[in-house]
Amino acid sequence: NIPIKRQFNIIKSVKLRLFLHLQRPCWYPL
Repeated sequence: NIPIKRQFNIIKSVKLRLFLHLQRPCWYPL
Protein backbone atom coordinates (compact mmCIF):
# COMPACT_ATOMS: atom_id res chain seq x y z
CA ASN A 1 0.00 0.00 0.00
CA ILE A 2 1.15 3.52 -0.75
CA PRO A 3 0.97 6.05 2.10
CA ILE A 4 -1.09 8.52 0.10
CA LYS A 5 -2.00 10.57 3.15
CA ARG A 6 1.66 10.95 4.06
CA GLN A 7 2.58 12.00 0.52
CA PHE A 8 -0.30 14.48 0.54
CA ASN A 9 0.93 15.97 3.81
CA ILE A 10 4.47 16.26 2.45
CA ILE A 11 3.28 17.95 -0.75
CA LYS A 12 1.05 20.23 1.29
CA SER A 13 3.97 21.17 3.54
CA VAL A 14 6.25 21.84 0.58
CA LYS A 15 3.62 24.02 -1.09
CA LEU A 16 3.10 25.91 2.14
CA ARG A 17 6.85 26.49 2.53
CA LEU A 18 7.13 27.63 -1.07
CA PHE A 19 4.16 29.96 -0.63
CA LEU A 20 5.64 31.48 2.53
CA HIS A 21 9.03 31.78 0.86
CA LEU A 22 7.52 33.69 -2.06
CA GLN A 23 5.26 35.87 0.06
CA ARG A 24 7.73 36.69 2.85
CA PRO A 25 5.31 38.25 5.33
CA CYS A 26 6.62 40.50 8.09
CA TRP A 27 6.10 37.76 10.68
CA TYR A 28 8.06 35.21 8.68
CA PRO A 29 11.60 34.76 10.08
CA LEU A 30 13.27 34.25 6.72
